Amino acid sequence: MCRSCDNMKTKLFFLATLLSLCLTASANRLSQSDTEALTDTVSDDDTSYYSLLDGVFDCNCDPYADEELPTSPSEVKHWIKERHGYYWYVAQAQLWHNAALSKKTDETAWFNYFRAVKYSCDVDDEHTYEQIDSIRHALVDELKQQVPDSYTYYCAAYQMNADFTQAEEAIKRMPTQKSFYDYDTWLAYYHFIGDSARMVPYAKEYIESGLYSRELLTYTMNELNTLSQNAIYLANGDANIIPKWIIQEGMGLHRDKLVIIYDYISDANYAQNLFSQLGIGDAPKHEGSFEDYDEYMDFVQSVVDEIVQRTGRPLYMSKNMDNGIYNHWNDNLYDEGFVYHYTHEDIDYEETLRKNYEQHCDLSYLLRPLPADSWVTDREMSYKLYFDFRFLLLSYLKDKDNKHFNTLKRQLIGAGMRNGLSKKEMKETIEEFIAEFYEEETEEL
Repeated sequence: MCRSCDNMKTKLFFLATLLSLCLTASANRLSQSDTEALTDTVSDDDTSYYSLLDGVFDCNCDPYADEELPTSPSEVKHWIKERHGYYWYVAQAQLWHNAALSKKTDETAWFNYFRAVKYSCDVDDEHTYEQIDSIRHALVDELKQQVPDSYTYYCAAYQMNADFTQAEEAIKRMPTQKSFYDYDTWLAYYHFIGDSARMVPYAKEYIESGLYSRELLTYTMNELNTLSQNAIYLANGDANIIPKWIIQEGMGLHRDKLVIIYDYISDANYAQNLFSQLGIGDAPKHEGSFEDYDEYMDFVQSVVDEIVQRTGRPLYMSKNMDNGIYNHWNDNLYDEGFVYHYTHEDIDYEETLRKNYEQHCDLSYLLRPLPADSWVTDREMSYKLYFDFRFLLLSYLKDKDNKHFNTLKRQLIGAGMRNGLSKKEMKETIEEFIAEFYEEETEEL
């Protein structure tokens, strides 16, 4: 059991408090039975598998189960910079709500309250979609009542209710001192509506702000460097997409590549903007709602296939999406180190991986300590690099290429250390991996 009884009681108190705050603003949205269901305890067996490095750190529990809950309000940062568990966000929502009510003109308090509720909804896997959606609506209703003509209200109305009519109102009221959250939110909005005229100066301003992680930008540049000319790149998630826009629009590099948000493809407006931008006619449309996930995935794949067929451009996919997405593409997906390449041609995996590593990659940052402001995604990307490139070690070892072998080994050790592992642990892990490989080869002989 991951959570102690006392810890659970404390967490559920915060949960019940937050839900009562949200639901008071919109009591008629849920029946009494639904409201009570929201505060039901979580099963002790409800755990998730979490692993950092195979054979080094395996934990069959929620990584945030024992996270210390805050007792005072603190800035709710974008999850890319600082990630927490569900109950931490619930606790911060209550703390910031109290602070906002004590000084109703303090928009900083209201904005942190909004973000805490938003992130608690984003990571909530304990309630139904309808219940979570009711909390989102209730939050917007409360902000409309408390701070009606504010950046916070319009930003929440846009993000929590997918109300695009409120987005422009939020932009008009955007603070002069923009945060990481502001830049990410509105870059994605400009992309969605196909407004490159505003996207370019905004991306330049973003990179000049110095807010973005140099390590994550380096990783992203490595991804872009391995793509073919005029490639189409599919991805989900801020950490996979935003830095590419910064490089393309802010730095003016790799502008021949087209970055597409996978989850947006099923939206008719987004798809048509893409097809118009590419000059390939009308986008396929789906009438009505999707019957199930498979139908949704089949439609998205058909739209992407249509883009590839009409443009003749090569297609790549991020390696950081949900595994379920790849199931519809597996037969023609090739691992090229930083990305998957979707093609019907045969690809020499080892040769491609070696070329990308030797000619297109900059992994020097893995040999430097993590910056003081340690990014979640820097650790996650480093963790993936261990799995992506460890097989290349075997290639160099077989070819007796000591120079590349030793350099890559040091870099992979650095990748593990960025995940909180010791140098000794990483050395032992790599040695065990190599030993297992030779043991299997011997058995085959």
